[in-house]
Amino acid sequence: MSNPQNNSEFQQELGDSVPRQDLTALEFWLIDGDATPWKSVAVNCLAILALPLVLGLSFGMIAGIGAFMGAFPGTMGARRTGVLYTAPFVLLAIIAGYFTLHHEAWAPAIGAALAMVAGLAGRRGVSMPAIIAMVTWTIYTGSILPVEKDLVIAAAQVGGLAWSLAIIKLFGGGGDHTDSKPSRAYALIFGALFAVGIAFSTWVGQNLLGGHGFWFPLCLAILSLPPHTRYFTRAAKRVIGTALGCGLAYIVGSLALPPMLVAAIAVTAFVFTQRYIPKTQIFGSASITLAIILIVSEHSPLKQLAVARLVDFAAGAGLAALLAACGVALLYVSDKEALRALQQR
Repeated sequence: MSNPQNNSEFQQELGDSVPRQDLTALEFWLIDGDATPWKSVAVNCLAILALPLVLGLSFGMIAGIGAFMGAFPGTMGARRTGVLYTAPFVLLAIIAGYFTLHHEAWAPAIGAALAMVAGLAGRRGVSMPAIIAMVTWTIYTGSILPVEKDLVIAAAQVGGLAWSLAIIKLFGGGGDHTDSKPSRAYALIFGALFAVGIAFSTWVGQNLLGGHGFWFPLCLAILSLPPHTRYFTRAAKRVIGTALGCGLAYIVGSLALPPMLVAAIAVTAFVFTQRYIPKTQIFGSASITLAIILIVSEHSPLKQLAVARLVDFAAGAGLAALLAACGVALLYVSDKEALRALQQR
């Protein structure tokens, strides 16, 4: 591994990773950047929601869920790194998901392999599409996707991916961002630790946490999304936001609202996420958590689901903290400059 201490570009990016110093303590925690323009929000919602809604209404909920599992990582990955980098990683996750459905016992090993692929992708600066594809792969490790619908799910996922990439390409929304040099410098260490964490959390989720145990590895994957500079602060914000989202979902569940109103709240929360998650990690994480819980509540009591989600995310945060501590120790020995970037406030 080359030593980034002698790389002027690394030093420049390290300086750029430090947040503005004119922010108050409260603003530092609440404000991360600028909100997404409304045009981009509309394109994202079209790419992520349109086909899943059509397939869900036409062929049933499973087809809609499958399309969403392809469209969501396709859109978010393409927005950051472009269509060409995103498609292979999402397709790999779809193949891995199909195999996981038929061989549940292999799920920890499959997850570990995908995590190592994400680490290798990080060396090239394109870890985002690999990890966001893993977020949706974790759903296969639960028991909410029926094995007998395997081809329907896979076809809907491929369709959702193709639809999302076509929309992003059509409206010129593909990105060309790559991971910063601090992130690339420790990508292989991250990949190895991520693989251990995903394998462990997947096994625990399958064997100890019941049908919705997939949330344990899912939460770990969410906390591992780039950018990885200021990792500890970003992770803390995501944990706080998730706790807020679970609290909001619990309140909604306590009100016994009509299903159509619950669906409207879920869609509103999703739009809020697309608009504001770049501006505020805390409230963006809260809104996406609320949206996910309201959508999945079709199969489980809403209040129970909110509590379970909070417990699973707490477990994921604890595991992420343990793995991060191991990474800090390894970086302290091998690459202190990259460690300094990750420890920025």
